[in-house]
Amino acid sequence: MAESIEILIKALVDLRRPPSGRQDLGESLRAVTAAAAATIAGVECADIVLIGKDTFESHGATSSLSRELGRIQRDAGGPCIDAAGVTSVVYSSDLRSEMRWPQFTEEALMVGVGSVLSFQLHTRTDISGSLNLFASKPQAFDGGAVALGIALAA
Repeated sequence: MAESIEILIKALVDLRRPPSGRQDLGESLRAVTAAAAATIAGVECADIVLIGKDTFESHGATSSLSRELGRIQRDAGGPCIDAAGVTSVVYSSDLRSEMRWPQFTEEALMVGVGSVLSFQLHTRTDISGSLNLFASKPQAFDGGAVALGIALAA
């Protein structure tokens, strides 16, 4: 547990460094998703989606599955888009009964995803974003997962 907290703290400190001392954006985003996967109970894979006027990009994917889920959401909509745009936290505890994103839900279930937790990223630009956490089992995330996700996304 102490090692997980150290990973989380390092990712947060790295993100808070002034731009001149910070690693590039891709490395920073990978640090956040790696910290999420290492510290948040239930997370099996993660990514960050950045959405601009004419762009949709997945960054820091911790697996090929999270990259595929980003592609599905780009094409069909889903929790990451809702979190990036309107809602601070989007949670689907059990995709088997999810009605908000029918195409995403169908495809996510086919690749073995049971629950999703997405957090709005607070950016200082016209690009919106979300931190997205995925698990194979339903009800994978608890209140502690939500609290840590909010801290990483802030």
